[in-house]
Amino acid sequence: MKRIVTVIVSLLFASLAVSFAQKHTYRIECGKKTSQVTFDTTVKGDAVYLYVVLGSQKSWFTLDKQYRTKDWHVVDDVQDTDLNIVYNGGKFSMKGKFKGKQVDRTWDGKGYPWYQHIGYSAGHFLKSETVPYNCIRPTDMEFFTMTATDMGQMDFKGMKVVRVKTAPHGAFAKLWSCDYYYDPETLDFAGYYGVEGGPGTPATYWILEK
Repeated sequence: MKRIVTVIVSLLFASLAVSFAQKHTYRIECGKKTSQVTFDTTVKGDAVYLYVVLGSQKSWFTLDKQYRTKDWHVVDDVQDTDLNIVYNGGKFSMKGKFKGKQVDRTWDGKGYPWYQHIGYSAGHFLKSETVPYNCIRPTDMEFFTMTATDMGQMDFKGMKVVRVKTAPHGAFAKLWSCDYYYDPETLDFAGYYGVEGGPGTPATYWILEK
């Protein structure tokens, strides 16, 4: 009997430690155009696995327990893309195919953490501060160093959120910025606001639906 109880307790703790999963859907609005993106999260031990579907693009991310991005695999059959990006030892490595062209390059991360989805990660580490970080622009796979600043709580699309302002790191910070939002209670990514084009381009919103 004692052995059976021990086995049951061990299995219970193992199941709790193995995984936690959740899924969120966001509505994307840009002028009169609407679409959606889904985020599927699985937590196993010290790793967070994030699966994102945006149109024809599918992305798999591995994050550490501080929600820093470790690797990213992106596939888009429509755009002929199958690319792997890894951040290890302060160095980025990008290999595969992007929009039909072969890619094989490495570069220095300048000592900053990689937060590919800063809105998704910010609630888990950003607390009334400004933090520099690395990210890669998905449209052309160009590398940028950015800053994220906790701007405090506000209302966004009927939700109580924490606003995170992001901008290029350094002298270009005054030229462009965008906002990400997270739920202060659950720490979940709640939305986005930014203008992703030249003058006259309508603002883009990501809004948590469920």
